[in-house]
Amino acid sequence: MIRRPLGRLEVEDMVTRVGGLDNILSTRSPAYKKRAGSVGTDDGWLQAMVEEPRLMRRPILVTERGVAVGFNPDTWSRLLG
Repeated sequence: MIRRPLGRLEVEDMVTRVGGLDNILSTRSPAYKKRAGSVGTDDGWLQAMVEEPRLMRRPILVTERGVAVGFNPDTWSRLLG
């Protein structure tokens, strides 16, 4: 369950912080496969992620030290430590 979906500016900020759309867009998700033929631009994918948060890879960890997408124990330890 997604308790509070991100707004457009939050998604744009997240994409910037993780180094670009390719680092956060979940190309394996069913939501991606449904939209792959109809969304052709980065702006379109940003809006699609606002409308369908499951297009973003998870989990996402945001700390003062940085942002991690996906679970990597070493990265999470570094960001949380």
